[in-house]
Amino acid sequence: HDFNNALAGIIGHVALARVGDPAERDRLLSLAESSALGARRLTAQLLAFAKGGEPVRRVADVGRLLRASFELATAGSKLRTVVEIPDDLWAASLDEAQFGQVVSNLVINAEQATGEGGRLTVRASNFRGDPPTGEAAGGERYVRIEFADNGCGVSPDVRERLFDPYFTTKSEGSGLGLATAHTICARHGGALILEPTSGPGASFSIFLPATTEAPAASDPVADPPDWSGSRVLVLEDEPLLQNLLVSILGRWGFEVDVVADGRDAVQRYVEHRGNGSTYDLLIMDLTIRGGMGGAQAMAEIRTHDPDARAVVVSGYSDDPTMARYREAGFVAALAKPFEFDELARAVGAAMARVGTGSDNC
Repeated sequence: HDFNNALAGIIGHVALARVGDPAERDRLLSLAESSALGARRLTAQLLAFAKGGEPVRRVADVGRLLRASFELATAGSKLRTVVEIPDDLWAASLDEAQFGQVVSNLVINAEQATGEGGRLTVRASNFRGDPPTGEAAGGERYVRIEFADNGCGVSPDVRERLFDPYFTTKSEGSGLGLATAHTICARHGGALILEPTSGPGASFSIFLPATTEAPAASDPVADPPDWSGSRVLVLEDEPLLQNLLVSILGRWGFEVDVVADGRDAVQRYVEHRGNGSTYDLLIMDLTIRGGMGGAQAMAEIRTHDPDARAVVVSGYSDDPTMARYREAGFVAALAKPFEFDELARAVGAAMARVGTGSDNC
């Protein structure tokens, strides 16, 4: 039902943009885009309960990421908010998109629980020991993030089912928000718990295993991106996406070649390398219907050029290659559907990468 509503919003606003007042076109297309992003969020939440949705991790500055995710999640919100993040907050290895989804879902839950005059306080801290989940998590150092609101609280009977998929006490919503957040935290080796409270409101705590590794540098992206004179080979078997990638990459200055099968990608790459016009970048779909996919093609290409730079793209987030893309020789992973800035970050990460041969694995 929710997914069909999102599709209806996309189709309807695009149709209006085609036949309506040109002055209204940007607004209608923005509404269509919002509907599409809503459909993507719903798809991601449904994947959390399938065998898919494995985190694509990198070591992150959790404080920086929390501020950015919280700012995005509360844009336009009427919640009164307080954010407390210590300067010495530990880093964690996590999927930044999934972390943002957890933050967004907890903000939405607070909005629905508090109504007018709602207040939400977010506190981050370093935590030693096992999270109070009733199960030993097996770790010793965690980043803890508490979301405390002044809403109506959680009754004992609701507490029992709070993280069950499709369970909701709200008049609107899918009942997937808290269940999705709970599943994502568990897949990161952490936990999401409802804290006991003595007064009104509810308090949720995220626990994420901390790491002593330094956070990864932010992916460099020009604004707007300009890769004039660079060559990219795209492996994609869907004509609509072929045309989209050619248009976007062309705007960024790339010379773009497209193939629909991994065997053709290997052949084209080897031919260009042989005549001295090696591709600067590959963008490779993981799954090609009836043909060789991106992972196998990349393995063959790396036998000819260990320094080949590539981004793997897939709509199937349950494939282990997406979670462990570096082991397969890729520099970045991009889940479909993606936005312009997500593609730009992935391409920027790959283009900034200096080839290091077998060390890419």
